[in-house]
Amino acid sequence: MSHFLDLRGMISPFALLKLTHGLRKLQKGEIMEVIGNNPDSREDILKVLMSLPCKLLYVDSAKNCYFIRLRKLENSETQTRGEKNDRRHVPTASPGSP
Repeated sequence: MSHFLDLRGMISPFALLKLTHGLRKLQKGEIMEVIGNNPDSREDILKVLMSLPCKLLYVDSAKNCYFIRLRKLENSETQTRGEKNDRRHVPTASPGSP
């Protein structure tokens, strides 16, 4: 099951709060898709996600918006150190893809 979280128009503290609440509601293996438009929120979210029980699947930015897709892991799991420090492993959209 996939969940959608719209953070457009939210400043960073509220966006982070809404993201963490949304992530708590997910079951292991479920996907959350996030859209937002505040560049500061995007950077803060990417930093915080590294300490939460989720795996970053996709990150992209286009026309004043960002898109993030993540998968919930077990509460005791977080991304490995290599995944945290190397965003090259996170797929981004290729030109012309939706």
